[in-house]
Amino acid sequence: MGVDPSEEAKDILSYKEAQGFTWPMTTADVQMLKSYNVTRQAAHMTVDSNGVVVSGLRYGSETANSWRELFESLVGS
Repeated sequence: MGVDPSEEAKDILSYKEAQGFTWPMTTADVQMLKSYNVTRQAAHMTVDSNGVVVSGLRYGSETANSWRELFESLVGS
């Protein structure tokens, strides 16, 4: 989920395609942020198809490869 208000969905899609990511990416509205207790921009998390947070990463602790490995492990879960 993108929570940066300056990012638009089209930019996220472009980034996803350029990186070859196959998992869904989206933006979040204020209600979603409240539901997941996101209180600052540096919150990175993955949410499964049931809406359960399955991982959270500190800002700057992830690399493109670590994100790829995480999401690939979640595909189909």
